[in-house]
Amino acid sequence: MTSDDTTHVMSVTVRVAGKAYTEVSQRRVGKKLTVTMTTGPIVCTVWDPYLTIGHVRDHWLETAMLLAMRLPERVDPRLAQAGTDTPVGIVVRLDGFPACGSAWVTARRETRTPAHLLVRVGPLVFQILDKSAYTAMTAAWTKAWKLIHD
Repeated sequence: MTSDDTTHVMSVTVRVAGKAYTEVSQRRVGKKLTVTMTTGPIVCTVWDPYLTIGHVRDHWLETAMLLAMRLPERVDPRLAQAGTDTPVGIVVRLDGFPACGSAWVTARRETRTPAHLLVRVGPLVFQILDKSAYTAMTAAWTKAWKLIHD
């Protein structure tokens, strides 16, 4: 392998429906505090939690909330399945101020994509299909914020 050989994951898309299972924990690596959030197959480690978590949480609570009002209360959780039986997991590292953005995406029958709220957090792209999923994800970022401020 030469220095010219590179492979990069540019983004990972996660489709979320219903009350998503999330887990938030913290630990110290030497003097450094890290926070880990697990959402389904995604393990996200935040290496600069005092900067990153507030930034991301504020995006979910403020910007994304306006678009989340368009979501149905609940959808069939099977809509979150991508049509594959092969489980995929990924570990993502977030630090600093990751780029955050939100958009409403209309349904596209030709790609079997349901209408959803798209929320980008750094390399993570969440397709939020209903208000239950939005509430679960917002609660996870709020729990992470409280964990480092209590």
